[in-house]
Amino acid sequence: MVVGVDKDMDEDTGCGTQEVDPAENTQENGVMLDEGTSTENLSEHMLATPNDKEDEDYRKKQLRSGIAKKYKPIKDVVNKFFQHLMGIDKLDAKTLPLYPHGIDRTNSDWLKDPATSNPLLCFDWKKTHRQPPNQGQLRKVYKYIVANGVRLVPEAKESLVDITQDSLMDKLQSKWTYMATQWRNLQKAENEQVEYRQREEDLQDEAEEEENDS
Repeated sequence: MVVGVDKDMDEDTGCGTQEVDPAENTQENGVMLDEGTSTENLSEHMLATPNDKEDEDYRKKQLRSGIAKKYKPIKDVVNKFFQHLMGIDKLDAKTLPLYPHGIDRTNSDWLKDPATSNPLLCFDWKKTHRQPPNQGQLRKVYKYIVANGVRLVPEAKESLVDITQDSLMDKLQSKWTYMATQWRNLQKAENEQVEYRQREEDLQDEAEEEENDS
């Protein structure tokens, strides 16, 4: 669960994550069989042990999280918050803001939200999501979703309750990697066009020089 909790408060967002209370353990480790219990019934006793109960709860939690991760509400949340925090209307390779190297968020030249003057998130699309500054920026997106996801995208409430921290972060990283790939492909295509035009101009210049020499 990643929303609607009051334990382990995050110092930046005021939100935390709910920890699942472990099942109450009222038995000793192992299985106590009555004198009349046959070994054929041993599996039934084993199914009732505390460890198996915890494992089953964990499997159910992971199953719910996996389903939530694939649902449209989580996709909408991820897209909306990337757009909002980067200050763009569409997650398009042509509109993704570049990282302003050489300055920090306190600099007046850093990209800011025109409505609030708050610094916007910027990523270095040439690097991976695990490298700075991208790793820290992705963490900020995660925290912002935890703090404001249900409020800004009410239809995603159930999915945000079901999805685990790891699954949500994995979803963010996957979306970021997709955007970075699209940006790099666009840059490659634009560079190839520039090189092509340059070769065309060079060939034209050579042809004109040969014509003048003849």
